[in-house]
Amino acid sequence: MDAGWGPRPADLQSAFAIATMHIGKAPILISGFFRIDFMPDRPHEAGNPVYRSSTDIIYYGLDLEDYLENGIRRHKEGY
Repeated sequence: MDAGWGPRPADLQSAFAIATMHIGKAPILISGFFRIDFMPDRPHEAGNPVYRSSTDIIYYGLDLEDYLENGIRRHKEGY
């Protein structure tokens, strides 16, 4: 049990309500970078990291600029 979620609910309906509330607080992941790369929508400022999801989650760039620079370099080097 994660203490941040509180005690385990006694019934399924309460569990769904609590899960829905917590999931609603999570940032939305913006996709579109090669269909497997994502960036959180929050905070609404420069510096959000970019992640790659295939069989695991990989931290793929400090921010969008770093991600694009690394991607261009890898492409030129044949990665």
